[in-house]
Amino acid sequence: MPASAPPSAEVIKNKTSSTFNKTPCQFQIRVCDHQLRRQHSVLISPTGSGKSLSFLMPFIWETSGICLLICPIQLLGNQHASHPALEQLGIEAINLTAETASDRVFKDIATGKYRLVIASPEYVEQDPRFRKYLWESASFRNKVTRVIFDEAHCVLDWGNFRPAYHRLSFIRPTLLHATFTALSATLSPAMVLELKKWLGLYDIEILRRSNDRQNIAPIVKKMQYSVTSLHDIAFLIPLGLTSESPAPPKFMLFMRSKQMCQKAGRFLRKRLPPELRGKVVWVHSDMNGHFNQRSMERLKAGDLYGVVCTDVAGMGIDIPDIDLVVQYQLSSKYCAVSQRFGRAGRDLTRKAKSVLIIEAKYFDDYKQALRERTEKARNTKANKRKAAEGLDEAELTPRAIRARHSDTSLTQPDEVAETEAVLAGPHPLSRATPPSTRNIKHGIATDVEPVMDQFINAHIRGFCRCTPGNRFFDNPVSIQEGSDNFCCHRCCPRPPLPADCCDVCNPKLAEFLSAMEPPPKTTRATPQKHIPDDDIDNWTKADHSLSQTLRDWRDQMARAHWGENHLFGGIGLLSNEQIQRLVGLARRQLLFHLTDLQRELKWYYMTEYGLHILEVIHKFYPAPAPALNIPAAPCRTFEEPSQPAGKLPRAPSTCSACHKVGHRMNSRVRELNPQNATPTRTSSPQTPTRNMASTQLHLPSPQLHHIASISTPQPRIELSVQYPIGPNSLSGSSYSSTARSRACTSAVSSSAPAVAPFLSPSTKSSSGPDQSFPGDANAAATPSAIAFDGGVGNIRPG
Repeated sequence: MPASAPPSAEVIKNKTSSTFNKTPCQFQIRVCDHQLRRQHSVLISPTGSGKSLSFLMPFIWETSGICLLICPIQLLGNQHASHPALEQLGIEAINLTAETASDRVFKDIATGKYRLVIASPEYVEQDPRFRKYLWESASFRNKVTRVIFDEAHCVLDWGNFRPAYHRLSFIRPTLLHATFTALSATLSPAMVLELKKWLGLYDIEILRRSNDRQNIAPIVKKMQYSVTSLHDIAFLIPLGLTSESPAPPKFMLFMRSKQMCQKAGRFLRKRLPPELRGKVVWVHSDMNGHFNQRSMERLKAGDLYGVVCTDVAGMGIDIPDIDLVVQYQLSSKYCAVSQRFGRAGRDLTRKAKSVLIIEAKYFDDYKQALRERTEKARNTKANKRKAAEGLDEAELTPRAIRARHSDTSLTQPDEVAETEAVLAGPHPLSRATPPSTRNIKHGIATDVEPVMDQFINAHIRGFCRCTPGNRFFDNPVSIQEGSDNFCCHRCCPRPPLPADCCDVCNPKLAEFLSAMEPPPKTTRATPQKHIPDDDIDNWTKADHSLSQTLRDWRDQMARAHWGENHLFGGIGLLSNEQIQRLVGLARRQLLFHLTDLQRELKWYYMTEYGLHILEVIHKFYPAPAPALNIPAAPCRTFEEPSQPAGKLPRAPSTCSACHKVGHRMNSRVRELNPQNATPTRTSSPQTPTRNMASTQLHLPSPQLHHIASISTPQPRIELSVQYPIGPNSLSGSSYSSTARSRACTSAVSSSAPAVAPFLSPSTKSSSGPDQSFPGDANAAATPSAIAFDGGVGNIRPG
């Protein structure tokens, strides 16, 4: 920096305009002025407002010196290193990555070749070359005039999983002559105080601007489908897109993990025709750096519909025409969600939308329903306990009553008490820092900041979706046109109309989220058969032979597939564990078809070698021959019923004494003439007539005290039985009974060889020979006969 006095604000504005062909805003002029005057400062300004230009402007007046820029993300560092303003000023910049960092580069940095050095906190704190060539060099330490912390909120938010951030406090005492500047869009007043304490800077200037992006409409959507199905993001890629179709809105989809990032990318690709699937890509930290950089360039150029990403693309990426940013599942911090939403609408003239899609457990209505169910369960348990005790407090002594009341609090379940403590969160808007809570049962959402909870439930609690963030960040009221401090509409935007504010002020903004088809119905896959670990102890000689045959087969296939000198050989094709499982399945007769093998064994080479495996297995355990479908011959041919098949009409009542139709034996209108009663009966008019030959069957013994029911699928059979009772009975009179078959379990053939175990056929019209049981000395009566006529059987004495 020159020894002369720093330039005035007017000079900074005019010089910047002529150098960069861009007129700086007042806040950029102030930050540049602070750096030239060696005043430490913190700038809080919304995403896309031009914070990067504020630390590049001092290079116009600084003819020497090194600026150290600490940047959390490699993609953002590459963007800073290739900024057009550096080329216009002739400033050489280097972004230290795995591809660029070398001993030669560190030596060049020490000599001052690179005026802008961009590095991650891990390089600054952990790389031994940084310590050897730079920190231990007094010449380098004196050359560093400025230290910039880009995305300074990461110092506080990312310290848990990137501990190098927390160990950067040594920089301030190491570089005593440097000016420190922290830039961020999401620093609350509490975070600023913590940052000042961590840097050891107390004479620091705070420049706070409202970070409310008024051209972005925030929307919150409750998940309708399961998290793993990903169908809630299907609206990003409508079905039926072709190369001639209009492109969907350019989007960025943020996921919580790398695995979910890849899964979501594949899900969206499947909704596109094969020739368009390259229009959606995913980027995360495990991907090649050149691929990530190239993907963001393609997105900026319009070659992609969108990207699925993690925080690797969550900050600082300058793509002006992104119309839609989606956060799938809840991020841990409200600042992180705000940063990701800030990728949308970087061109302030565009209207953009940001969507948070989260599970139902974060909403007040779900918590209220859970509270009611918990209270009901607790009351039910208390009532059951009181009923089980069966004691009234009036019957107990005062000491027992006190003991009972003291035990009641102890019997309350721990999860109920903990659930109520979590659900009793404050509803009013608050700037307080969230207390540390633990995760509990029943799917209750915990570890949610109050500001995030208010943002999610704004539509239920009755305020604008933007209000919680404005209060949390202590956003000042935007300066409007006509004020003395008004600069331009770029840094002082007009407030949005209610129609463009959020989904609470205008619910129609969220209608596009429901314009998607329902997911396809899926059936649960058949679970795999469990094979015990000690199954090999029960193998037979054939099982061991099958195992050895499979080993020989895999070695032969591996040699044909990879050659003789492959590193893994046959194990790389089929492992020992897979062979053991195949034998276990084969000996249980579970591998007959290729579908059985595909279900029971997850094998990479199934398509190529699945049939070969089955061929080997079937040599030891052959597949059963296909069953022949031979139709069964009918037992008897009946005429078609005169009415449609269905429930048969109920037969009319029949007297068991006189066998007449129309009354019962205990009826007052019956005719008492059993001697002249006709033993036969006719079928009801409603009963369908069947063409069945009359067959007589003889009872083997008259000494039966009941009649067995005869079941048949075709006819409905009624049996009327009358025979004398033996000497051992209580009465010597005749006994009559009627039985009706109810269930259909066996067919009655034309010859009727055995209607019941004790029945035998006879062709005589009269009583047959004696067929009493052997040794039955009391069998005095003649056997009875059963006559089947037209589906109705009459049993009468022989």
